[in-house]
Amino acid sequence: MVLAGFTTLAAATVAACSSSGDAPPVTASRRSTTTTTTTPPGGAGSTVPDAGESPPQPVWSFQVGGPGEDSLRALSGRGAEVVAVGATSGLPPDPATGGIPAAGGADTLSVTVASADGAPGPIRQAPGPDREVATAVTAAPTGAAVSCGEVAGTGPGTALWCATLGPDGVIGPPTVDGDGGEALLGGAAMVADGTHAFVAASTDGLFPGAQDPTGGFLGERDALVLRVDDAGIIRWARQFGSAGDDEAEGAATAPDGDALTAGSTAEAGSVPGLGGTDGWVARFDPAGNQRWLTPFGTTGTDRAVAVSVGGRAERGTELVVAAGSTDGTLPSVAPPATDGAAPRPGGAAGGTDAVAAAFDTSGAPRWAVQWGSPGEDRAVGVVVDGDTVVVAGTVGGPVVGAELVTVPGAPTAGGGGRDGFLAGLDSATGLVRWVAVFGTAADEEVTGLTRTEDGHLVVAGTTTGQMAATPPGGGVDGFLLAFPPPPSGGGAASVL
Repeated sequence: MVLAGFTTLAAATVAACSSSGDAPPVTASRRSTTTTTTTPPGGAGSTVPDAGESPPQPVWSFQVGGPGEDSLRALSGRGAEVVAVGATSGLPPDPATGGIPAAGGADTLSVTVASADGAPGPIRQAPGPDREVATAVTAAPTGAAVSCGEVAGTGPGTALWCATLGPDGVIGPPTVDGDGGEALLGGAAMVADGTHAFVAASTDGLFPGAQDPTGGFLGERDALVLRVDDAGIIRWARQFGSAGDDEAEGAATAPDGDALTAGSTAEAGSVPGLGGTDGWVARFDPAGNQRWLTPFGTTGTDRAVAVSVGGRAERGTELVVAAGSTDGTLPSVAPPATDGAAPRPGGAAGGTDAVAAAFDTSGAPRWAVQWGSPGEDRAVGVVVDGDTVVVAGTVGGPVVGAELVTVPGAPTAGGGGRDGFLAGLDSATGLVRWVAVFGTAADEEVTGLTRTEDGHLVVAGTTTGQMAATPPGGGVDGFLLAFPPPPSGGGAASVL
């Protein structure tokens, strides 16, 4: 069955393009169960000589948390600041932050730091009677910002909420909506003038007031795209999908005001030649009309959880890039090592790998690439920055060609447990130029990526170690880590 509203790709292929754009499509194939990888000495962050570029080095870090479970789930640049949101089981008592034990097991958490040096600003815990989590935040150059998330009360199901995020870090009164089932909220992206934002989500019910732009095939779980105003009030909702499980998780806005969303579908056989779970990218106009939806992937399990757009459609330079994970095999765009150089990152590495896939303005595939370790890896954030696509995520083992970078203030280096990564890809070909691995001897999990107005690339995540000069709160803490602009790239960027 072909999913309603899904574009069927010719010969079920993912196109891998050369810099001249004239390479023919190549068919994705099943990942071999005997994939061989080269393991550099010293663990996930080992420095391996490589003929490619060196990655940027982190310039500041920040960590926040109490004695229990704390997380930063999403972040956005806002003027000279970075705002991040998540959840806390209770910050240390402090009248300035409202730190108290979370009444419902989890309270929303918001953090503001200076984008130039990570100096902390307002840190807010918002107590509530229910289990509340902030999973998305987005800001406009005007200073307007909206945060969204999920709330689970004493009744069945999980509802969605959106609210303003003030300059003092306070999340305003939320607008809560749901259908009594389980709703999950992914990403959000605000338009440049700050008047509204688009939100990616999913539901296993029928979302109130939602219209179906695909004409049917609503199934076990459906994707949602919402438009909310600058106060977080839902103005329209679009529910779409297949007879199987479908999710929308990433959101971005194009310069023309369109919304880009990324997600996954588990509908078997949605596109001939693909299989398992496939990723997809869709484009909606400001009124909620679906312009196109393109699936991509392998015969294995593929997911898309983040999306970004760069360039200009009217100049023919617009590029839409989705990021996620795959346990299949995409055609490698990594050139073979020459003259004794170590292998560059790229290609199937075993387990689950990070993946990025690019599309043009009309949704036609441009390239797709994967990289990672023999363990479990995934990408969760992407930024298109001039001629460089920057991707962030988590790796579960050694990455061929990766370079360990030093986290400012951290007493130990990465290479133990799970670590974060930042990768730079060539926007024309998908070639992986560099991979920076960072972390501590404990476990890190990256949750998001943004680009600030001053050019910093800032990663959010969680850690069970110490990712800054300040001592950890205990349990699991949230962290932010900033990198300077990549060694190649530049120009205006659209971010998740």
